[in-house]
Amino acid sequence: MDRKYLTEFGLLVKGRQLQLYYPQDLSYLKKEGKDRYHLYMICRIPYISFVQNSLEVTTGYMKFSIRVEKKEGGFSYIDYKIDRDNEAESNYESIEIDESLRSIVIKKRDTTLHLRPTYFYPSEDSSIPLLTEILYVGQSYGNDGERSAISRLSGHETLQKILQEHSFSRKSGDIAVILIEPEAKMVSITNPWITSQITGENNELHEKNVYDTMNEESYKSVINITEAAWIKYFRPHYNEKFKHVFPNIKHTSYKTYYDLDFGSIMVDLDFECIGLEVYNEHTAPINHPTAEFPFHSPEDRKNMFDLY
Repeated sequence: MDRKYLTEFGLLVKGRQLQLYYPQDLSYLKKEGKDRYHLYMICRIPYISFVQNSLEVTTGYMKFSIRVEKKEGGFSYIDYKIDRDNEAESNYESIEIDESLRSIVIKKRDTTLHLRPTYFYPSEDSSIPLLTEILYVGQSYGNDGERSAISRLSGHETLQKILQEHSFSRKSGDIAVILIEPEAKMVSITNPWITSQITGENNELHEKNVYDTMNEESYKSVINITEAAWIKYFRPHYNEKFKHVFPNIKHTSYKTYYDLDFGSIMVDLDFECIGLEVYNEHTAPINHPTAEFPFHSPEDRKNMFDLY
């Protein structure tokens, strides 16, 4: 099938910022005003803790060890040596690993700071990626971005269900949340060597309509379609909508892209930048997944990325 327009438009959505947190730490992020994220993934990660009696605080540095549960059993051990600003930190009352081995507790006058193992591991330069099972993909935006992923997760029924079932089944590891800030860019391709149904002035009017509409279009539609794309890609156990059918002209949450006759959406997430390797029952372990979803079937429209 030929192209419809000489100029085809698509959407590329990447993850500009990714962060991994335990659910119980999300309230701290909201308190600190770090609730800009609108997309999230609920996941299961291996059990991570500090090694008992490994903390050593001395002039110029702090040393400690972290242990990470291995899928085949046992633990991997990672040693850390962190430089310290002795002058700035001289008035700390105490620095110690708590009894649960899940936090380094730093006390300073009226302030108590808890550093989780995930503050240090995983990270972009981790030699051992953290194997992470994707269980659910969700989003929260509201009408004008007033709702964030953190506020949505505060009373999230699915998150509570996952936590309860994880505890009841006595599965190893912990439930965690990946917070994602997507960044979208419009892609256009003009290929005069491929036969197109609409060219010339009508194609120019189409281009103008797309640019004018997308300049005014809410970020909400980007969040909506990105959530749907990653649900279709991972098909997580706890998701239902978009899991088997995406994209679809009947889905109103991203109808704008059909109205503007977009050709395709491509999504890209670099989990390696936070040291993760993601998987689930439908997806083999991968640290940088990408996926393309055409809006039209091959019988109706030539794929905009098929250049010849």
